[in-house]
Amino acid sequence: MSLTFRHATLASEIFAQFLPNKAVCYLYVGNADTAMTAALRNGAKQIMDVDDMPYGDRQGSIPDPCGNIW
Repeated sequence: MSLTFRHATLASEIFAQFLPNKAVCYLYVGNADTAMTAALRNGAKQIMDVDDMPYGDRQGSIPDPCGNIW
């Protein structure tokens, strides 16, 4: 796994079920569907289905114990 940090500006749609966060972190994996299946198998709670995004990413979301959304 590798992590890349860079300065970016993120514009996103606002959804009522997601509270504002001070930071956003995307974790890129080789296969989003496989990663989500493994996370759910290990007790994660899915809050957004894995799907193709209009900007080219394939993503889904789960919260961590601190309330951060991944």
